[in-house]
Amino acid sequence: AEATPAEAAPAEATPAEAPKVEAAAAQAAVPMVEEAPKVEEAPKAETTNLAQQGAASEGLVGFVTGSVSLSAGGSTIVNSTVANTLMFVTPPTHNHDTPVVSRVGKVEQGFQVGLEQVPCFKKYQGNAHSGNEEMSYMIVSSGTIDLGEGKTLVAWSEEGISYTTKKVFRSVSFPKGVTFSSEPICVAQVQTNNNPGFIKTRMNVLKDKIEVRLDAAETGQYDSSSMKEPEKPETVGFLCVSDSGSILGHPIEAKKIKTDKNDETVQCGFDRALASIGTRNGMNSAQLRKNADGKFKLEEDKCQDNEEKHRDEMIHCIGF
Repeated sequence: AEATPAEAAPAEATPAEAPKVEAAAAQAAVPMVEEAPKVEEAPKAETTNLAQQGAASEGLVGFVTGSVSLSAGGSTIVNSTVANTLMFVTPPTHNHDTPVVSRVGKVEQGFQVGLEQVPCFKKYQGNAHSGNEEMSYMIVSSGTIDLGEGKTLVAWSEEGISYTTKKVFRSVSFPKGVTFSSEPICVAQVQTNNNPGFIKTRMNVLKDKIEVRLDAAETGQYDSSSMKEPEKPETVGFLCVSDSGSILGHPIEAKKIKTDKNDETVQCGFDRALASIGTRNGMNSAQLRKNADGKFKLEEDKCQDNEEKHRDEMIHCIGF
């Protein structure tokens, strides 16, 4: 069973000093699961207001949706001609028990979408993931969109998000000029492929910032020497909304739901929904899958041990 991390106060470093905070953490004593995650401060990101640009069509806003069906290790290209866009992918379906996560990378034609399996797949009845999993996606321009009635949607990315065994979280501010009256509903997606394999994000969404880090499989015995913990930083995309609304007539539904330790599934209530773990109550690696009944399941992998239970977390859902 995993321990609950203590509240972690943001590091007091200035943006220029931020790399030193993480470096100092890396030199600390070997971590125990009870150690509280540290938070590294980061500078504010710039953004543009798409509404002020007079965006009046899907092409200008760069709002595109679709779906893909992939097997583990497979990938496909989704064409996107609009510049400065980000891709967000729904949690994969649960047609096979071996854990998988989606990967996204920018290519000349648009985006490459892939599906990667957990590196300890032999622990799952000795089988690698087989068959296809279905995922939907949203491609949206970086910037802010006024959804009316005081509602705001903002999409942006941050470079240099890293993975460390010491659970170091980086503190990311919302883009300049963007404020929320309460904690927004946010999802995150790794946008680059600097590291191969089973890589995702963990974040803690607050009213005035997001604490985030890369997440991988639990440290343990991997089935291939080519499968290892991520060594390079990645660019992470964020999509946050204050409340439900619409983008150029496309409904956007938003909600937060807490998992229950006796039933680690949540029902967002949307046919297509982006979803991310929005809290860091449990320190172990975790990800979401979509069950046949439409519910999202919070799962841990078995790379370190056979225990798969995870502490209750708040799941952030954005339906489209």
